[in-house]
Amino acid sequence: MDPPPHRPDPMDQSRQQRGFNLFELSIALAISAILLSLAVPAMTEFRAHQQLRAVRTELYSSLQLARIEAITHAKHVVLCPSTDGAYCANGTRWDTGWIVFLDLDKDRERSADEALMWVGSVDAQQVRISTSRGRTRIRYSPLGTAPGTNLSIKLCHQALPRTSSKLIVSNAGRVRILADAGSSSICSA
Repeated sequence: MDPPPHRPDPMDQSRQQRGFNLFELSIALAISAILLSLAVPAMTEFRAHQQLRAVRTELYSSLQLARIEAITHAKHVVLCPSTDGAYCANGTRWDTGWIVFLDLDKDRERSADEALMWVGSVDAQQVRISTSRGRTRIRYSPLGTAPGTNLSIKLCHQALPRTSSKLIVSNAGRVRILADAGSSSICSA
C-alpha cells in the first residue's frame, strides 16, 4: 500500500504566496510620482524642440523647392507668407503658412493663372515665424538666385523663448540653417 500523498503545511513560509503590503505599495507609488514629475517638463521641452525642428525643415524644403523649380522651368518662382493658402499676405509673419508659386508676370503676387506649387503650414500653434520688414517675399530667378538683400527668417517656439532658429537666404539663393540663434523677440511677446 502506498503512503498517503504529502500535504503541504499551510504555515510553511516557503509555499505561501508573497505580495506587497500597503506600505510598500504606497512607497512605490510615491517614487513613481516623483519620477513622473521630473520627466514631464523634460518631455514638454523635447516636444517643443521637435515641433520647431519640423516647421524649420518644412520651410527649408519649401525654399529648396522654389529654387529648384525656378531653375527647372527657367521662370521666376516666389515664396511668400499666406493666410489662405492661395494668395500672398502682407506683413512679416509666416505663422499662418506660406505658398510657392510660378510668377509668370514677375509682380511677386499670385494671379489665378499662375501655378501654385506648394502650400506650407504650421501645425504647432506655438511656433512663430517672422522675416524683416524690408523683405517679406523671396523670389528666385531662373538662375536660382534670390536677388535683393540677404534674408533671415526667424523661427521660435513660445515654450522655448530663449531658443530660436534662423533660415538665412543669400543673394546666390542658397539657404543656410542656424539651428541655435539665441533668444528671439517674436516669442517673448
